Amino acid sequence: MKKGFTLIELLVVIGIISILVVIMIFYFKSTKDKARDALIKETMGTPLTKLSLEYYINNPGSGYANFCGDSATVELRGKIKSPRPTDPECHSDANRWVVCAQLYSSSAKAWCADNTGVKTEINISKCDTNIHSCK
Repeated sequence: MKKGFTLIELLVVIGIISILVVIMIFYFKSTKDKARDALIKETMGTPLTKLSLEYYINNPGSGYANFCGDSATVELRGKIKSPRPTDPECHSDANRWVVCAQLYSSSAKAWCADNTGVKTEINISKCDTNIHSCK
């Protein structure tokens, strides 16, 4: 009697290993997308709010009129890496600003932050319009 594995046994083992590898790839992609989403949310959180306050204090009388074009805002927006090359969207006028960026975990969702302190997930189509608040 010969000792060793038959061809069928080897193919079954290779099949099981292949299935496990595919499962792991999808698991790690999901985890990577969640980490990227967390980075977007963090960058659009405290740093953006702090920058907004500094801008408002340093530009008395003009409100937020040029908030999106301010060099510090542009630099911070450059740190927000979104799946869409046009992100993050930024809209501002004398009274308000809104920034939103698509999330990696869903092509239909975006993270939104505005001058009222609201930070929330919204539908990406709302972000594409001339949005005035995250509510």
